[in-house]
Amino acid sequence: VATVYLREGVDTSTASGQLFRNIMASLAEFEGKVIHERLDKGRRRKASEGGYTGGWIAYGYRRAEQGLLVQVQAEAQAVARVFGWRAEGRTLPWICRRLGEEGIPTRKGGPWHPSTLRMILANPYYAGKLRGPEGATPIRGQHEALVPEGLFQRCQTRTPASP
Repeated sequence: VATVYLREGVDTSTASGQLFRNIMASLAEFEGKVIHERLDKGRRRKASEGGYTGGWIAYGYRRAEQGLLVQVQAEAQAVARVFGWRAEGRTLPWICRRLGEEGIPTRKGGPWHPSTLRMILANPYYAGKLRGPEGATPIRGQHEALVPEGLFQRCQTRTPASP
């Protein structure tokens, strides 16, 4: 299908019209990538300075004034226990049952699920780090870690014991 751009005087049925269309498409793609890179760089800088950059707030933290995140003590203790139990080799269903038995609520007050714990255990934010773009090494954040780096790493490779 040929397109004619009257204002620009471009007819895509011609070689020069096709070239013009391809150049404009390439420039638009380039501009989108530059914008994405700038936004990502700004988010990472703000996060490394301790600022909240939007999105999901990790269990154990709440947004405070000036865009900073602060710990919620009861939730922070629950996160530390989850990591401790997992490092001991406890299974995710066992940890869910134990949290329920002890009356430790989720943020929304519902039951704990293994998928929720899996997300907590895999999130470097709890060790004081921030995720970067896909494949990038997490960077040190300014927020207070809820678990030591060593404990976080042990939970990444831990094979669970039977319940």
